Parts: sequence; C-alpha cells; structure tokens
Amino acid sequence: MLKMPAGPTVEDLLARLRGGDRAAESEFLEAVYQDLRRIARRMMRAEREGHTLQPTALVNETYLRLFGTGRTQTWTTAREFFGSAVWVMRQVLVDAGRRRKAKRRDGVKEPLSEGTAAVSGGQEWVEIAVALERLRAEDERAAETAELRLYCGLNFREIGELEGVSTETARKEWLYAEAWLRRELGGRLS
Repeated sequence: MLKMPAGPTVEDLLARLRGGDRAAESEFLEAVYQDLRRIARRMMRAEREGHTLQPTALVNETYLRLFGTGRTQTWTTAREFFGSAVWVMRQVLVDAGRRRKAKRRDGVKEPLSEGTAAVSGGQEWVEIAVALERLRAEDERAAETAELRLYCGLNFREIGELEGVSTETARKEWLYAEAWLRRELGGRLS
C-alpha cells in the first residue's frame, strides 16, 4: 500500500507545486521517494541480471524527467502523479532496451547472460509497452490497472484505492487486461 507520511498530503504538496512554490518540491520528494523506490525495485526485479541501471538511478531519472527545468506540474492527485511516474519509469527502461538493441545491431555484442530487458516470463519491455498502448486505446482504465499490477506490484485493494474503485472492480479490470495482453502477446504473459 502506498504510505503517505504525516504532514501535508501529496495532494496538498501538488497544489503548492502547481502554485509555483518551489520549496514544496523537496517536501514532495520526501513524501513520495520511498514509494517510488518500491515501484522501481519491483520494475527492476523483472530486468535482466547485471543491468547497469539500479532502482535509485531509475527513480532519479524519473524524477528529473517529471520535474526537469521549466516543467509545470498539472497533477492534482497521488494517483495521477504515480501513474505518470510509472509511465516514465517504463519509458526509461524501454529506452535502455532500445539502446541495447541498437548497439547489438551496430556490432557491439553483449554477453548472453545479460539477455534483454524483460517484464516477467521473458517478455521484453518494448513488447509490453506497445501492447499496453494498444490496450490503452481500447480501454484506458484496464491499461492503467495492468500497469499498476505489472510494474508496481500493487494488489487489488491498492489499485482500487488509487483508481477510486472497489477492490472487486480492480480485480475484474485486471482479469480483462490480463486476458487481453495474453491474447496480444501470444499467451506469454506471466
């Protein structure tokens, strides 16, 4: 479960950030950092062994992409922020996988033990990302549920809390998304 520290809520801090309060940025980072690390660790567990990107670096790169120079913040809820963070983390890993593949095409070989970026059951991040975008075009909430389940490792109660739906609705959304992704990926989703 996403745990928010005592003090201002994530929503309060987001409102301050949207209002231009740069001092709120460090408070905000402190409030969400452990959750971002947990999400990054979950995503990195699915990566190939020996991956050079560590969870802390993934969090840092994500934070830089989300809060880079001159970026305005539009999130109003923790759900919106964490949804954006998961999407950016996934993009960082997809970009890393594409760079690795490009190096191999250019004649730079990687040891076989390093393999390729994977989500679970050997699925590459790029394949999952493409399939999730197709699902998003058909059913956005199912795609968001799948991202929270696959990438963040959230249970149905946690997904329900973030999505503002019941635990049972979150479970049904996942069952639909899982079946859809299995069909798209030839049954190779574990």
